[in-house]
Amino acid sequence: MKYIQSEKVTVMVSSGAVQVADSTGVLDILKAGQQLSYEVTRHTVARTAGEVADWRNGNLTISDASLAEVVRILENYYGLQVIVDVAANTAYRFTFRISKHDTVEDVLAMLKDISGLEYTRSGITLTIH
Repeated sequence: MKYIQSEKVTVMVSSGAVQVADSTGVLDILKAGQQLSYEVTRHTVARTAGEVADWRNGNLTISDASLAEVVRILENYYGLQVIVDVAANTAYRFTFRISKHDTVEDVLAMLKDISGLEYTRSGITLTIH
């Protein structure tokens, strides 16, 4: 699954085979049980380990994501409009898992516990301070 403006795309194969390509050509061919991460801006590819079927169960695993990437995920996954105060735009890298049962409040509490970042929410607008 690729979110709009993602820096990294991950392809996971649960059965069969998938050819992965970009504008430069074929990057790799994955078979069942294999996973690949592709960095869009650098056009680099790496085989990675992971829960191949996790996303099929409605879960989302975030690995080494910047705050900007987490913001895009929150916007896409929960339909929020996220504003980040300049002071909050830190060099944090985030690794966590969102279960299909986690509410946006659960995820925000987890992010606060991990980083100490504060937030306010009004409807679909979320401000991270």
